Amino acid sequence: MLLGTTNKKDSFPVEESFIIQLILQKRYAQVYELLMNQQSTQPSSLYNIALCLHWSGNFQEALIHLENIRLSTHMANHDKLTADSYLKAITDK
Repeated sequence: MLLGTTNKKDSFPVEESFIIQLILQKRYAQVYELLMNQQSTQPSSLYNIALCLHWSGNFQEALIHLENIRLSTHMANHDKLTADSYLKAITDK
């Protein structure tokens, strides 16, 4: 299972289709190197890094990357709720 983004505004130097091709060819070292050079916090990148780590047997680090996806998604939702509450307070005044 591979995870890719569909949002074009967050394009990266390395096309995700290229990364998917490398993963399908089991060229995990190249995938890992490309993704680490991007230093992206996008869920798709973190997931694919976790996939590479899992393949190499580094299960703990893979789980950490998966946890980072969960945390970043949670924080994004929290930030939106906070922004919405600020907007309501501003609108009420």
